[in-house]
Amino acid sequence: RKKKSLLMRFTIPHSPIMIFIKFENALKAFKAAADQGHALPRYEYADMLDNGKGTKVNKEEVFKNYKLAADQGHPRSTFMCGIKLNNGE
Repeated sequence: RKKKSLLMRFTIPHSPIMIFIKFENALKAFKAAADQGHALPRYEYADMLDNGKGTKVNKEEVFKNYKLAADQGHPRSTFMCGIKLNNGE
């Protein structure tokens, strides 16, 4: 059985640099940026909540954040809202 990673990897485009950060710290950073109205971090925050990375799964908070990011025009969030609605979540 594969051990679950506790770190999230970020890459910098067109650079060999990779940054590793604990899921809990990434979750806080995405939440802070989402609270300032940024769509991409809001999607990432919802995705982490949806998959239980750094926190427990919270389906209500997941959909709320996907919906807010979708309302800002984030395409993957729009797709995820459709998936959640189709699954009755």
